[in-house]
Order: sequence, then structure tokens, then C-alpha cells
Amino acid sequence: MRKKILNIGSITKDCIITPSEKYTQIGGAVYYQLATLNQLKVPNTSIILIGEDDLEMLDCLDENSIKIIKSKKTMQYINKYDKENNRTQKAYLPKEEITPAKIDINLNEYDKAIISPLSKYEIPIKTLKYIKENNIETTLLIQGYVRDTDKENNIIKRKWKDYDKYLKYTDVLCCDEEELKTALDKRKINDEDIFRLIDKYNMKEIIITKSIHGSSIYTKTEKVNIPCIKTEKEIDHTGLGDTYISAYTYKKEETDIFTAGLFASITAKNKLETRGTLKSTKEEIENELDKILNHISQDNKWNYNCQ
Repeated sequence: MRKKILNIGSITKDCIITPSEKYTQIGGAVYYQLATLNQLKVPNTSIILIGEDDLEMLDCLDENSIKIIKSKKTMQYINKYDKENNRTQKAYLPKEEITPAKIDINLNEYDKAIISPLSKYEIPIKTLKYIKENNIETTLLIQGYVRDTDKENNIIKRKWKDYDKYLKYTDVLCCDEEELKTALDKRKINDEDIFRLIDKYNMKEIIITKSIHGSSIYTKTEKVNIPCIKTEKEIDHTGLGDTYISAYTYKKEETDIFTAGLFASITAKNKLETRGTLKSTKEEIENELDKILNHISQDNKWNYNCQ
């Protein structure tokens, strides 16, 4: 029997501002991850950090699939997009932690965990170690460790000074190119740098997302390029990376890296086409996947670019 996927992170209050509209919604990486897995009908549980005065935000979620950790205040984000979909952010980042003592569930039910801190305080090293030492594959999204706020609450970049302590307990690292450069305090990152990280910390994979340029998945022995699936119906960019990593984590158990990555890319594209979380069914995504794979020969699939 397939074990569950565990999601860990904060729910956020999000204000989204685009050139054409402004609205508020529930957010946070863990929210988009659990929503994606639920839509794909993948067994999962989410450990959620949320302010004690905002519990009604969770009314739309299945109470049987979430474990709530109450904090004094909910994390808040203002996401502003320009006409080119470039994003600027302001945030309120509470100094709250999800510690092992607060994770009161039977970890034997899980074999994979997606850990998604949105602040440098949220997921301490001891929590990552605790999950890893319970024989659960840890997928770590690093965005919270490479950001902070200034005096006006603008999100600013932050070097990840003690990243080596976290990577010891990380099986799969997921980030975009800018996040990795910020974390390592480097102007450029090349393939050799990424392979060295995998080798040094004995990781299984590093996943680098590249927006419209797709993504690259590195293992100990290879780099697999995944295309971005294009659409003219770009509605809501929030949560795309979280949708991608959830779909990939689920799908890689039953297929090769390229096919799992392509499935994840299609899933993210479908989420982009609607406001909020993923609305497409697993069957609809599988049908799109089959159509694309039918147009890709075994000889050229690694360099395939969907238009």
C-alpha cells in the first residue's frame, strides 16, 4: 500500500495585486501543495501553522487531512505583479516555529515530506532532522531561508549562512535559480556546482525551476530538462512552484524523471489557467501527458520544447 505524503508549512493571508484587479485569498506553499494532492486524489496530511484568530480560513479544507499548530498571528503577504508578471512582495513574518514536539502524528504512515518554510524561523534544523530520521524522504523548498523583511516589510534577499546544516537532512532540494545563488552567495551557478552539492550532502535530487524556461532535475548522474508547457490563458501565477513540486513528488513513484517532470509541468500550467488552486482532474492531466509523449520520440525527448 502506498504511503502518504506529508506537507509542512504556514498558511498565509495573501493580497494579490495585478494591473487589472486586487483581491485577497488564503495562501502559503503548504496550501497549494495540499490542494494539488487532494485534487489529484493522493493521500496526504498537512501540518499547518496558522494564527489562532484565523482558523475560519481552514473551513474549506478537510479537517481529517490537516494538523493545526496555532500561533499568535497568521503570516501575511502582499504580492504585486506588473504587466510582465514580475512580482514584488511585502510580508509580515511571525517568529513562530514548527518543532518536533508539535508534530503529533504517526510518521510511520508517510514516506515523503514536502517541507516549505516561508520564513527563516518557521522550520528549524531539528525539525528537518526529526523527519529525516523517521525514514521519510525530505523535499525542502528553500525560499523562506533566503528572504527577510526590511523596516518597511519589503521582502529582501538573505544569504543562507548555515545551509550546510540543513542540507545534511535533505534528500531533494527545490528552488529557482535566483534562490540558489542567494543561498550560496554566488553570482552564477553552473551544472558542476549543483552536482557537487548533490555529492557533498548525499542528496537524491536538486530541482531548479526556471519559470517560462521550464525546470531541470539533477540526480547524482544526470541532468534532465523539463519543458514549460505554454498557455495563452495566464490567470494566476501564485503557487505554481508548489503545484509543480507536489505533482512531481507524487508522480515520480510510478515513472521516470522526465515523464514525472512533464506531468508536473502540465499540472502547473493547468493551475495557471485558473484563479486559486488546481481545478483539473488527474485524468485530464494524464490525457494531456499522453498526447505530448506521443509526439516525442525516444531520441529527442530530453531536449523537447513545448510551444
